[in-house]
Amino acid sequence: MESKKPLLSICIPTYNREKYLDKCINSIVNQKWFNWNDIEIIISDNASEDNTLKLVQTYKRKYKNIYYFRNKKNLWYDRNLDNALTNAHWKFCWFMWDDEYILKWSLYKIMMIILKNKDVWYICVNADLEYNKSNNSKIIKLRDWNEMISTYWLMCWLISKNIINKKYLFNNRDKYYKSLWIHVWIILDICKSNSIILLTERLIWTSWKENRKWNGKNELLIYKKLKWVLFNKIEDWYNKKYINNYILYLSKIIPISIITSKLNWLTLNTKNIRIIINEQYKFPFILSLSIISLPIPVFLIKIIKKLKTWQ
Repeated sequence: MESKKPLLSICIPTYNREKYLDKCINSIVNQKWFNWNDIEIIISDNASEDNTLKLVQTYKRKYKNIYYFRNKKNLWYDRNLDNALTNAHWKFCWFMWDDEYILKWSLYKIMMIILKNKDVWYICVNADLEYNKSNNSKIIKLRDWNEMISTYWLMCWLISKNIINKKYLFNNRDKYYKSLWIHVWIILDICKSNSIILLTERLIWTSWKENRKWNGKNELLIYKKLKWVLFNKIEDWYNKKYINNYILYLSKIIPISIITSKLNWLTLNTKNIRIIINEQYKFPFILSLSIISLPIPVFLIKIIKKLKTWQ
C-alpha cells in the first residue's frame, strides 16, 4: 500500500498502564501496514510512575515513527489527549486509549477508507463491547451527526472509536479542559453538519472489563460531566430529542453502576446521594432504583456475583 503523503497519527494518552500500553503498541506495530511513510504513533504520558518510559524507549529504538512526550506532572485526561493531538504530524488523528488494541487488518481497512475519502471530516469505528455484538463489515456514509446518533447510539463515546481530520480541529480547546470528555466536545464541534463515515465492523478490542475498576465517586462524576457536555452542545444543528434519549440511557445504567461501584469503595454518604438526586430527579423511577441500590450490603453483592459466575 502506497500513499503520497503520511496520513494517520495514532494518538495515545497514557498514565501508569505499562502492561496495557505494551499490548496496545504491539497490536499496532505488528500490523503489516505499519510503516514510517504512512503512520505514526504519538504517546502523551501523564507523568507515569511505573515503567512506561522504559517500555516506550524500547519501541522507539526499533521504530522511528513512534514519538513520546512526557508531562512534568499529571495534567489529567483532557490536557493529556490534547497534548497528543497537538504533537501529531499527520492529517488524520485516531484517538487510542492505552488499554485497548486494534485487531488484525485494522490499519489496512482504516487506511483504505482514508485514501478513498481524504476530505472526510470524521470516521467512527466500531469496537468489541458488551453492548454491541454485531460484526457487520459495512461502511456507511452519513450526512450529519443527527443521522448518526438517531441510529447508532453509543458510537463515539469510547475514545478509540474516533478518527478526525485534523484540518477541522478548532484551536481554543483549552475551554474543554476538566470536562473529562474533551474528545466528545471535539467530535460534536467537527461533526455539526459535515461528512461522517461510520465503519460498523469491529476493529478494536477493549480491556475495560478487566482493567477499569470503577470508583463510585468517579463513576458519578463521569456521568455528571458527560450529561453537562451533551446539554451544553444542544444548538441549532443538534436534535434535542436525540440528546435527551441518550441522557435517559445514561440514567438507566446508573443503578447498575452503583452496585458495581460498591465493590470498589463507593460509600453511602450525603454527597453521593445529593449527586444522584440532582442528576436523576427528572427520572423518578430510575432515581428510586439508584437510592435503593446504595444501602445494599457489599457481601450480598459478592454472593450474587459468584452465583452469576457459576451459572
